[in-house]
Parts: sequence; C-alpha cells; structure tokens
Amino acid sequence: MKNIDIPTHQKDIHFITTPQGANYITCPFCNEWIDSSDDNYFENIEMEYCAHCKILFDLGCVYAELGCTDDIYYAKLVSKWEYNGEVHDGMILFDNYIELADNKIKILETICTCKLKL
Repeated sequence: MKNIDIPTHQKDIHFITTPQGANYITCPFCNEWIDSSDDNYFENIEMEYCAHCKILFDLGCVYAELGCTDDIYYAKLVSKWEYNGEVHDGMILFDNYIELADNKIKILETICTCKLKL
C-alpha cells in the first residue's frame, strides 16, 4: 500500500451515481459499479472499496436530487490515515485486498470533493 495525492480539481473526479435503485454506487475515479447493498465487511472502515482502482471512498455531499434513488453525489475521499502507527496525508492506494482486510488501517480524516477547486 502507498500514499497518493488527493486530486486538486473537481474535473479530475467523476460524481458518484446510484444506479439500479441505489443497490449500486459508482466509483468516483473509474465509474465502475460497486454493490452497496452488501454489509461492510471491514471492522474499522465505513467506506466503499473499489477493487479496480484499489481505493476507499464514500458518498459525499448531494450534488443533485433526481428522484428517490437516483441522486448524484460528490465523493468523500480519505485525506489522512494511519497504518502501524505511521500517519500519512493523502489517499490510500492498496496493492491488494488483503491489506485492507487486515484491519490495521485507521482513517483519520476525509474530504468531500465539493471542497476541491472547480
């Protein structure tokens, strides 16, 4: 796992959508669908994991309300995290799923992409 920079502009990130009646959400980087109906299987992390991008994210502020389940959201990204007592500023890029499942990561701060430059 390594630390990567948080994007600085909104144009570098997709909005998160909730297709299929909000059973899925889309990754803000690759736009892949992620099954959000599964219970979170990480003991200490309340965020979604994109297996394609190998990052954590969550729903941020509402960008547009389009109906009962078809809203559009900004993304909430990790901005500060701790692993084995070492604190990092930025996002986590995982090498593999096992690093996330070992439950040694603490999310210290997040940022909503609505706060990024236009």
